[in-house]
Amino acid sequence: VLEEAEQGDRALMGASKVVATGLVQKLLLNHRDQDVRLLVAGALSLLLRLHAPECPYSDAAMQEVFGLFFWVFRRLASPPSAAHFARCLTVLHAVKDVQCCILMLDFSTEAPVLDLFSVLLGCLNAGNFEQLKQPVVETLAAVLEQVDELSIHLMDVVLGHLVQRQNHPEAHHVARELVRHTRLVIQPAIQQWLNSVVIDGNAYDSELKDDYHALI
Repeated sequence: VLEEAEQGDRALMGASKVVATGLVQKLLLNHRDQDVRLLVAGALSLLLRLHAPECPYSDAAMQEVFGLFFWVFRRLASPPSAAHFARCLTVLHAVKDVQCCILMLDFSTEAPVLDLFSVLLGCLNAGNFEQLKQPVVETLAAVLEQVDELSIHLMDVVLGHLVQRQNHPEAHHVARELVRHTRLVIQPAIQQWLNSVVIDGNAYDSELKDDYHALI
């Protein structure tokens, strides 16, 4: 039913409240059976699409939901021929389409945002690159474009993959495309970061303070 539901279907939104409540029980979110967890993640992504742009969950519940999504995204590092890959990719596309990751920006902690970038950039490899590059760029770009101010920690995650051209070329390529896609937002922050290193000699607590030359 959820797969065929149209976004904003008020009747179905009301009828899905009991299901929505049941799906965020820890017993399901952390179920031992990985197939069950994948099914729960898929259902949650569809529920979020149904309710968008509203959200049926509290911030605390959404942090748990994103924790499950991150588990799904990590499994995308498997070969595309793996039995679970297609279902994990479907969840990623659903999350991308509904842009629910923007909800993280309202959390009291930046940790989920940092995890999102680290997980999606980290799961890229030669085997899955063609399938993942577009949804990963679009998912992360949607978040960057809504950030009020880029933190030094988020900059470290994005720029850190830019300097890993040899060690992680797929993540380097996607990070480069991400910077291009969000250049109006991120380039001023990059310039400010470089100025703090090159001119002021101060990179605060950035992990990339010794790699600034690779970013110029």
